Amino acid sequence: MWRARSSRTSSRSAGDSTAALALYRWNSDLAAAFLEPLGHLEIMLRNALDARLVDRQQHRGRTTEWYIDRQVPLSGKARGDIAQAHERVGGAVLRPRGAGRASRS
Repeated sequence: MWRARSSRTSSRSAGDSTAALALYRWNSDLAAAFLEPLGHLEIMLRNALDARLVDRQQHRGRTTEWYIDRQVPLSGKARGDIAQAHERVGGAVLRPRGAGRASRS
């Protein structure tokens, strides 16, 4: 990868290979600095979407989780991804949220 990008960093550092390597490292560090907050944002967005879909199911009087409810319009790929995730956890029984737990109220 260094060789592929070195021509761009080298041209920006006037052919100085030490400066080009420093620029490449700086770029790599900058990109890495974004990964953690980006990961947190992804989790927040997924949790917000899940909360909205759970509310939608409850509003419709459905007791089945949205991701296993065949009435929820999901693509074939989404259904396949859910099935694959289910297999990864050993085919555990999918129960409605809170089943078997004490009420929060």
